[in-house]
Amino acid sequence: MTDRSGRTWPLLRNPEARHRLERDGYVRVPFLGPEGVDRLTRLWAEFGSPLVEGIYSNLHDSTPEQSRAVHEVIHDEFRGPVERLFQDARIGGSSFLVKGCGEQSASTLHQDWCVVDEDLAGSLSVWVPLVDVDERNGALQVLPGTHRMRRSIRSFDTSSRYLDFDEVGDLAVCVRASAGDAVLYAHDLFHGSRANTTDQIRVAAVAGLVANGTGLCHYRAVGPTEDDFERLDVDWDFFERDIAVLSAGGTVDRRGVACHVDHHLLDVDEVLDHARRCRMENRPSESGVR
Repeated sequence: MTDRSGRTWPLLRNPEARHRLERDGYVRVPFLGPEGVDRLTRLWAEFGSPLVEGIYSNLHDSTPEQSRAVHEVIHDEFRGPVERLFQDARIGGSSFLVKGCGEQSASTLHQDWCVVDEDLAGSLSVWVPLVDVDERNGALQVLPGTHRMRRSIRSFDTSSRYLDFDEVGDLAVCVRASAGDAVLYAHDLFHGSRANTTDQIRVAAVAGLVANGTGLCHYRAVGPTEDDFERLDVDWDFFERDIAVLSAGGTVDRRGVACHVDHHLLDVDEVLDHARRCRMENRPSESGVR
């Protein structure tokens, strides 16, 4: 799929879902059946802990071998539904994303890291809760249309824009979903989730998605200004293996290309104004495509 700016995206087969994804930056669709949900729930029970503080991903503290094992099971469950939904897509970067309980579990609205050159292509997250989700336990909240803003750079060591829910007010749309549904959303869409106020953790499985033939990249801040970067050519393994090395203060052997993106950090008022315009134009709802 090529959007209005000429960027290449994974191509959804359903025209209505494709339209909503391009317009709003997200769409909810049926994805995993009960057996798939059960298999991933059992995998988390074997791998994870029933006690999670804040927001946890197994990529944060697992060994590369553990992360690879989790990825392979999630990838195996996601492959069939992705092939059913998309004409042109490649899966990678699969992991668990778990929300604990209490106020510390809130996730401010943000954009995910760039995994492609967003002047040329777009990338998606496939976010699949393993329990029913709503406002109480951590359903995704999104700012529809904010994936169509000007380019920004988000990565391991660059500054990114975060927005509190108090700042956005009623502009955020809650995407309620049933266990096994997928919320497909653009990585450059502002999204987050309010605190889980229940006494049960919220477990979701996630994966990245790009169109076939799209190269992956990651940006490193190199100076002399906050708008100067090195773009690294990477593969999906980079996010499972090398980010942990960088987090520990190590180095990775990757080919880089210097690039400059003027005023890459989005302004708060800029984001809110754009979200208001999109709301007035489209009035998107939380409803998905069934």
